[in-house]
Amino acid sequence: MVASSIDISNGWFGREQLERIAAKANYDATKVAVLLNISTRQLERKFKSYLDCSPQRWLNELRILKAQELLLAGRSVKETSGGLGYRHASYFCYQFKYICGMTPKKFLSQARL
Repeated sequence: MVASSIDISNGWFGREQLERIAAKANYDATKVAVLLNISTRQLERKFKSYLDCSPQRWLNELRILKAQELLLAGRSVKETSGGLGYRHASYFCYQFKYICGMTPKKFLSQARL
């Protein structure tokens, strides 16, 4: 996972600042670019240079990391998905499994072991 290992403080934005911007932009790369007052292409180049991934990939992984925190704090899948801007809990579960390799339910059962 790329989002957990971000360190782009060398001349660009710090992790916490970029995470706040991502949340404000509802984890959408185009909206992040607008908030940073740069083009989408410039954002893509920065991410490729600093993280070797696309901005949207990093944003998706960051959103799933936030989802893990919320699930571990006792929030339901439906509450978590809605709170992170997913329109459908089923798509949230799909993306969670794609990124984590397991469903949110399995993640919770393994985390409790």
